[in-house]
Amino acid sequence: MAADAAEWARKIAADSEAHERTELQLIDERDAAEEAMSQAYYLVTGRSPQWSNMFGYSEALEEIGDAITLLKESLKRAIAANN
Repeated sequence: MAADAAEWARKIAADSEAHERTELQLIDERDAAEEAMSQAYYLVTGRSPQWSNMFGYSEALEEIGDAITLLKESLKRAIAANN
């Protein structure tokens, strides 16, 4: 009976460690994705994103898209003016 309890305790400890490793990996992946998004946002807009419950990935992507659209339109006008 003591051997069964010890084995059960080892299994729980191993499961807990595996769960913790998985959570840490997910946190690292989330942080890397947020950093990549922050860098992309900065490169396109020239501003750092101010992440909040009102400004997340969707809003950042929308602003990036809007900025790229404006840049394309400006480029088209500049090319047309030079032709």
